[in-house]
Amino acid sequence: MILNSLRKIYNINIGKFVYLLPILILVFSGCSTTDASDKIFFNSDRDGYFNIYSIDSTGENESKLTQSQEDDVSPVISPDRSKIAFVSGSGKEKSIHVMKNDGTVRSVVSNATTGFTSSTSSPLWAPDSDNIAYLSKQPDRDQINIVQIDGRGSIRLTTLNGREIGDWSRQNNTILFSVNDKKSMGIYTRNPDGVNQFRLTETTDYNAKWSPSADSIIFLSIRDGNSEIYSMTSKGKNQRNLTNSEFNEYSISWSPDGKTIMFVSDKDGNPEIYIMDSTGGNIVRLTNNDVRDDQPVWSPNGKQIAFVSYLDGDAEIFVMKSDGLDQRRITNNDFHDSDPAW
Repeated sequence: MILNSLRKIYNINIGKFVYLLPILILVFSGCSTTDASDKIFFNSDRDGYFNIYSIDSTGENESKLTQSQEDDVSPVISPDRSKIAFVSGSGKEKSIHVMKNDGTVRSVVSNATTGFTSSTSSPLWAPDSDNIAYLSKQPDRDQINIVQIDGRGSIRLTTLNGREIGDWSRQNNTILFSVNDKKSMGIYTRNPDGVNQFRLTETTDYNAKWSPSADSIIFLSIRDGNSEIYSMTSKGKNQRNLTNSEFNEYSISWSPDGKTIMFVSDKDGNPEIYIMDSTGGNIVRLTNNDVRDDQPVWSPNGKQIAFVSYLDGDAEIFVMKSDGLDQRRITNNDFHDSDPAW
């Protein structure tokens, strides 16, 4: 039927259509957009305020996505890669905003009108890309809330004084968070509907991250005097120190396949990026500079890493392979480009 229509329109026979077909394929393929998984999102103050930008991992097609007269920072891409959550505002007046990944259709999902304080931070997407957990600054405590981005409602996750939101399991059924109160400090899990709260640790622990399979957790702890990486089961069992160093580790994350842990450490004199096995073995240093390298994030397929380096005195975005090879600068200016999200 399609061939008959083309024959009528273009007055061609089937033989000629065979030669025309590759041309048509090129025309249609030229209409496709860049793969969203190749986009890196970040914030920059190059225009006086921090705004959100996007750029290809090759350093091409840079685009300014927000045009605010106040700071837009900390972009977080949704799991389906269609939306970006970020923090907007200045001073104590900050709220969580959401927009499409091209910068259009921007909306506010948390501010004073939602019934909470106007000072919010740390957005964390649910795996379904329909809900966001965030931290809300109250006069007497930090409160963890969950809001539906379509505005249908919001809930308070816990009555405890939440220090931070750690992670949301890919199975969409458990949130990790930490508490800093002396009587209740530690890491907890809770169902996003606000039921079944369990305490996993009882010391100064934070930054907990689910493994992709959700059967184990890595986290940071200062129980031994400095910030080190620990692991435990999903039930809080078999807690052990993976790094055992006298230096500080931070910015921890699992590789998408769950086989590798990435982190930043100052063990060699200044902050550098490292990886190790999920058991804590085979530590490999990926960056080797005399300046600070940090904020590493995995590409969706785990083959590359975006990170921030201060080689020129200001923060710039770099990309490297997951083994540390082929390090490339993708932003280059005299301003502060940071908080990459991939």
